[in-house]
Amino acid sequence: MTRLRMRIGLAGGGFIMLLAVAAFTAPFWLRPAVEARASTALGRKVSIGGLAVHVFPVRIVATDIVVAGGADTPPLATVAEIAATLDLAPTLRLHLPAIPEIAITRMDVQAVQNPSGGTNYTLNLPPDSGGPTLAIGVVRFTDSHAHLLMPQLGADLTLALQTDATAQSGIIGELSGVYQRQKVTGHVKAGGVLSLRDSATPYPVDVLVQSGPSRFSLAGTMVDPLHLRGAKLKVGLKGQDLAGLYPITGIPLPPTTPYDLSSGLDYQAGTLHFSNIAGRLGRSDMQGNLAVDVRPERPVVSGSLLSHKVDLEDMAGFIGSQPGRENTPGQSPAQQQAVVKAEASTRLLPDLPMDIPKIRSADFHVTYHGETIIGDAMPFDSVVAKIDIDDGHIQVTDLRVGVGNGQILGHIDMTPIKEGAEDSTHTLADIHVQNIDVGHMLSKTDLVRGSGTLGGHITLESKGKSLAEILTRGDGHMSLFMAGGDVSSLVIDLSGLHLGEAVLSALGVPDRAPVRCLIADMLLANGVLQTQTVLLDTDKNRTTLDGTIDLRSETIKAELRTQPKHFTIATLATPFAITGRLKSPDFAPEIAELGARSAGAAGLALLFPPAALLATIQLGIGEDNACVSLVKEGQKAR
Repeated sequence: MTRLRMRIGLAGGGFIMLLAVAAFTAPFWLRPAVEARASTALGRKVSIGGLAVHVFPVRIVATDIVVAGGADTPPLATVAEIAATLDLAPTLRLHLPAIPEIAITRMDVQAVQNPSGGTNYTLNLPPDSGGPTLAIGVVRFTDSHAHLLMPQLGADLTLALQTDATAQSGIIGELSGVYQRQKVTGHVKAGGVLSLRDSATPYPVDVLVQSGPSRFSLAGTMVDPLHLRGAKLKVGLKGQDLAGLYPITGIPLPPTTPYDLSSGLDYQAGTLHFSNIAGRLGRSDMQGNLAVDVRPERPVVSGSLLSHKVDLEDMAGFIGSQPGRENTPGQSPAQQQAVVKAEASTRLLPDLPMDIPKIRSADFHVTYHGETIIGDAMPFDSVVAKIDIDDGHIQVTDLRVGVGNGQILGHIDMTPIKEGAEDSTHTLADIHVQNIDVGHMLSKTDLVRGSGTLGGHITLESKGKSLAEILTRGDGHMSLFMAGGDVSSLVIDLSGLHLGEAVLSALGVPDRAPVRCLIADMLLANGVLQTQTVLLDTDKNRTTLDGTIDLRSETIKAELRTQPKHFTIATLATPFAITGRLKSPDFAPEIAELGARSAGAAGLALLFPPAALLATIQLGIGEDNACVSLVKEGQKAR
């Protein structure tokens, strides 16, 4: 027994001496091994200033750790101290290092973007080998911070980290800083650091970020977050303008009214799936499902969106106009001022240019359906469109705007081109107007009188990068026809000139004279719309409009004449001139032209529509109508 005790004592003493020698010599043999292992694990050079081993309990303490950054960027991380406690019993029994706790003190992560756009935080992590790993309990943080500095995004953010006391291995972070010149605050709660590598257990996240009036929330679980193999998350987005999300998402969107949206979020096979989208955009509700494939060089957005009620002013940014109304809820003071300025402007055509390079940064294949169009004096009922964007080539197909039992059908094609050094588009548009019930359309306005059927065809070819530029440089043709109705609704409600009954009387046209036919046939050449035939036929009179609308200057210069079918002194009327800006034209009698009245009347036959319009009239409003008869009558007059 004495000899046995002596052997045990010698063995114990030898082990203690071995630990003491290991502790003393650790800086010489253990530090290089730990540096090499850490560098391999992170794909970055890791250096350790000091390393010590304490015997009872066994603790390995590394100090002054530095994780290298990228080119032209500071180190990714510095850590004052990392202390790991080793549990000898399971280590000796299972031959697997067991570390109940790792304590990290004064860690400072610097995620930085250099002026050329490169970053220091992209890690090339090696694949999981599937072999034995360290058995680690919890990781605790003390006085640790992560700093994100991205000048190109206007981001300077700091995240203060600490261990979650309510969940031993979890992390809590408080976010502060500046993004896009706006103050940012936020709260982050997530699972433990070690759980990031546990692909079998869902990783919990709960994030809330506030930037001015904008808010982003994310809550749920992620599967294997380091490799993004799946997620069950709820996303919330609230802000002033969806266009402001481009620096974060890389998805180009036009300016919008304030939004408040939520959706489910999953990630599978390189694609983000936003399901059950619900919320509001201005005064419009929004529902649907979208998928974003992030694997191609240009992300691909696909899916469908639905609004039960839509205010088209919320979508005005799609045509380069200021979105929203003065009473649109949630607008910032700047947005309200922009709306007031746009409404007060003497300009009518939207002139916000498209950012072609930004549009080319993502592809879209999205359908949209607005079941009911709302808004003051809005004549349209519904809208459906399919939008495809492929490398900046925009196609709007299956465009259908419903008005009662009629519809406006369209196809718009915009191909990106270069005009010198400038990005622009070559635009083709083809629009058909079919069987629009004018009475139904006018019932949406304050002036509810009127009836009749409206149809026609519009074509346009042009170059430009805003709607104003496209129209002011465009060539095309517009033919519109109406059968039935009455003069008062037609002249007052549809022309937009706001003519009163006194003017109608001056024209020699009774207030409620029934309309047999209206034909408006006009050519567009280099932005100037020239009347070919604009003819209003009633039971007793024929009224013509002759002149031009210059879209470049947004001015009109035209003459309106009424000729009685049966001459009487009571119906002898003065021709009227329409001049000035499109948004607020002037209307006045042309006294000097009174003597030329007979010449104008003799020339009425020249303004009758050609027979080539017959097919378009029949397609737009049917074969059996007064306009068909009027065209045939015009051929005899010619």
